[in-house]
Amino acid sequence: MTIALVEGHTSPIRLTLVSSVTTACCPGCGTPSARICSTYRRKLQEIPYGSAAVELLLIVHRFRCDVPACTQHIFCERVPWAPPYQRRTQACTDRILTLAWAMSASATQRVAATEGMQASRTTINRWLVRWAETLPLTRRVAAADTGVLTGVGIDDWAWAKGRRYGTVVVDLTTHQPVDVLPDRRAVTVADWLRHHPTIRVIARDRAGSYAKGAREGAPQAQQVADRFHLVKNWGERIAVLVQPWDPPRPAAAPDPMNRSTPDAPPSSPLAEGTRTADPQARWEAVHALHREGLSLWANADRFHCTCQTVQQDLAADQPRASTIPGSR
Repeated sequence: MTIALVEGHTSPIRLTLVSSVTTACCPGCGTPSARICSTYRRKLQEIPYGSAAVELLLIVHRFRCDVPACTQHIFCERVPWAPPYQRRTQACTDRILTLAWAMSASATQRVAATEGMQASRTTINRWLVRWAETLPLTRRVAAADTGVLTGVGIDDWAWAKGRRYGTVVVDLTTHQPVDVLPDRRAVTVADWLRHHPTIRVIARDRAGSYAKGAREGAPQAQQVADRFHLVKNWGERIAVLVQPWDPPRPAAAPDPMNRSTPDAPPSSPLAEGTRTADPQARWEAVHALHREGLSLWANADRFHCTCQTVQQDLAADQPRASTIPGSR
């Protein structure tokens, strides 16, 4: 590779790399070919340089295979550190995966963005699922080297969200996965636990299948709720205790002017939340409720008006002449 152009001295820094390869092996038959038919470009994300994001514009060749029996007539040049169909270099992918194994996908997305690497939450989860099949064997060997399992955490794992789920088993001592079960049935969990009789503590969610599997497969172990569900239960309980308190409403005061008639309901005090265009009715209701101890803010909220309007009504001995309908 030859660096043909460097653009930008702050984030992002763009590097244009041109391939100097003249011969490549066909991925179909493995025959070397020197027939270059065209070039193509790939835009890759690289590990950031300090705090600056780095983008690579990779210009490589397309070759033509001369073997008649080969089905791969035209193939692209392979770059070891840039896997096919990837938008990131292998080093950048490994950097993001290192974060993903230590935290959630959402947290990894935020941390990677601060370092100049962009990866969506769904992409990170897809990477974790892709490498999950090779993870259990490695973790089993590591667990065997460090000692026996005494405490594990059990939770469900989405192989295909909404369609197929498995079970992930995590060592509570090392905080590392030790196995991934193909499903989340109680029989599968119980069978796995029988092969690990040294387990004394099982942290699980509230699924009934996990509770049954733990009882049948490890009766000697104590079942506890995991941290997520403890916090969830605590939050639900606190929400019930501190729910909005509804203060008692004051009783409706009788009309001080006693002007109600059988044909019309009393005009004062007004019902809560009533908006009226009659200043006389509002003035009487505001004075009546103020005598009962209702504040300015409560009065304003009750009649959907401003505190200034309530203050003016309370300061006036009678409704203002300019606001009485029909007055001049």
